[in-house]
Amino acid sequence: MRTNTKHKASEGFTIIEMLVTIVIFGLVMGVTAFLLRQIFMTSTTNPNALNAVDEAQAAASNFVSQIRDATYGNDGSYPIGEASTTEIIFYTPYGSPAPATVYRIRYFIATSTLYEGITAPSGSPASYSSANEKVITIVPHVA
Repeated sequence: MRTNTKHKASEGFTIIEMLVTIVIFGLVMGVTAFLLRQIFMTSTTNPNALNAVDEAQAAASNFVSQIRDATYGNDGSYPIGEASTTEIIFYTPYGSPAPATVYRIRYFIATSTLYEGITAPSGSPASYSSANEKVITIVPHVA
């Protein structure tokens, strides 16, 4: 009787199989890490965009309230003094301490920023001096 001289192959993984598995696992983890990084980086820009929308809505609401009350200026100027693609000037008592005080309001865009200039009447007879204009930034980064 003859005995089987062939050895039974050892069970388990070879070194080549282990290296291939480690490389594939490393690639999958690298792609996953990249995607997670992209997701979290994008999520920080969304609140900034929402803040910009909120600022724009607040500015638009304030503008609408002011222009609805537009009236003749204390110096006799028409309710809307000027309107162009980058600037609008109008007269309104909105927000003034006394209804008889009419402010000169100027919204304008300069260097991609929306500004509001407010000038109170002064002197007798009343006049609006551009030197007395108080300018505040309303919305930065206007496109």
